[in-house]
Amino acid sequence: MRTGQYVPAPGTVVVVTGASSGIGRAVARAFAGCGARLVVTARSADVLDEVARECAAAHPRAEAVAVPADVTDAAATDRVARTALDRFGRVDVWVNAAGVGVLGRLDRVPPDDVRRLWEVNVLGVLHGVRAALPAMRRRGRGVIVDVSSLLGGAVEAPYQGPYAASKAALITLDEVLRQELALSGDHGIAVCTVLPTGVDTPFFRHAANHTGRRMRALPAVATPERVAAAVVRAAVRPRRRVTVGPGARLL
Repeated sequence: MRTGQYVPAPGTVVVVTGASSGIGRAVARAFAGCGARLVVTARSADVLDEVARECAAAHPRAEAVAVPADVTDAAATDRVARTALDRFGRVDVWVNAAGVGVLGRLDRVPPDDVRRLWEVNVLGVLHGVRAALPAMRRRGRGVIVDVSSLLGGAVEAPYQGPYAASKAALITLDEVLRQELALSGDHGIAVCTVLPTGVDTPFFRHAANHTGRRMRALPAVATPERVAAAVVRAAVRPRRRVTVGPGARLL
């Protein structure tokens, strides 16, 4: 991973949700390569253990703890934060990378699939924020990074309405969170929204597909590692919004 001068100090404590695959897994590995101490979480315990082993082997200073949890469960997400505090004593960076997709016409996608998407993509992020903030407030600093998408308002795409709406909700949630942190005097806590273009992940294979067609991201797509490098940079030098991927700024 090439992050230039934007490299976190070894020993930085990072929590990554959605760490079993795609962007989340790449983010965990990127931080581990810098010597971070990680708590990785996702629903798949077996894959998560594999990710933790990869991270621990990435750098002599790296450590990784796997905590299986569903981000839609607030108590489970709180348990992830407590594990970070019990094991490492603090939370420096919390990355909300868990996400699911639903593909299909708005008048045909099953409501249950849309509900699950919103529970993971939006409520799951809110649970992560609520779990991270108390620890960050006690220390007076920290960084929350939420992985949204350029589909969240900058670009419209048919058959991805529920997904795009959930990612737009994250942009608004982050804007409100920044205002509330300023009003409460928590100026040392930064909130960064990362907006990737299409990313070469299993997203389209794993998404609930109600289009009747095989779908894939339009070229050119970003690699998960490129998005992960942007997340690491955002954690080291926080900005409100970070676009990443081919043509992202133009879009």
